[in-house]
Amino acid sequence: MTAIHELAALGEPVLAVADPARRLLAVACADKYGEALTLGLFETGERARLLRRIKCEHHINALAFHPSSPLLAVGLGE
Repeated sequence: MTAIHELAALGEPVLAVADPARRLLAVACADKYGEALTLGLFETGERARLLRRIKCEHHINALAFHPSSPLLAVGLGE
């Protein structure tokens, strides 16, 4: 399965943030009700691939990669 098919399987992308230095892309995807409850972490580059798929209990509102540490901050809920 290609990264495009993996992304499509997560739902409708509604929020994305990239970390070009680490070749990562985090994408929050909405379900059929419009709630962004799925987070996909992709490795980009020549062979893009899905690294992690995370189902969240609360709506994803914000995403940000830490500028120097290998961390992804995810804002959930209201």
